[in-house]
Amino acid sequence: MANDKCKQSGWCAPLIIYLILNVLGLVVMARQTNEKNRARTIASSLLWTIFWSFVMYTLCSNCQQGWAWLLLLLPIVLWFVFVAGIALGFFFSNFGRCELANGTCFDTFNAEQCSKQGGVFYKGKGCDSK
Repeated sequence: MANDKCKQSGWCAPLIIYLILNVLGLVVMARQTNEKNRARTIASSLLWTIFWSFVMYTLCSNCQQGWAWLLLLLPIVLWFVFVAGIALGFFFSNFGRCELANGTCFDTFNAEQCSKQGGVFYKGKGCDSK
C-alpha cells in the first residue's frame, strides 16, 4: 500500500530545499572566495552538491522521503548541537566553588565575587565534590 501512495518522480521537497540552499550557498561562496581559489572551490562544492542531490533523488524516487529529510536536516541539527556544546562549555568553564574562611561553601561562576568575600575559589568543582 505504501507504493500506491508514492508517485514521486524523484523531485521531493527535501531535494528541492537542498538544491535551493546550495545554489544560494554557491552564489555567496563565489562572491566571497578570492580569485585564485574560486574555480576550484566552486567546482568541488558543485560536485559535492551533485553527489548528494543524486542520493536524495534516488531516495525520493524509491519512496524514501523520510531518509531524504534526515539527510537534509541532520547537518543542521548537528550544527545546533555543536554550537550549544560550545556555548555550554564556555558557560560552565568558569564554574567552581568558593570556600570562605568561616567554612561556608557556595557554588559560583564568579571567581572575583569569591575573592571579594575573602574566599578561595576552586575551579571546576562544586561544594558537593570536596
